[in-house]
Amino acid sequence: MATDGATITMSMREADRLKTVQAVVDGALRVGVAAQRLGD
Repeated sequence: MATDGATITMSMREADRLKTVQAVVDGALRVGVAAQRLGD
């Protein structure tokens, strides 16, 4: 995925969700725990 230096804007809630998903991808957080954090 190429980036061209574009700016993305997100709310704090969206940023927190991104961090949670990234933690799952990195193996630092289990999917079940992530689901609880995300409210699913």
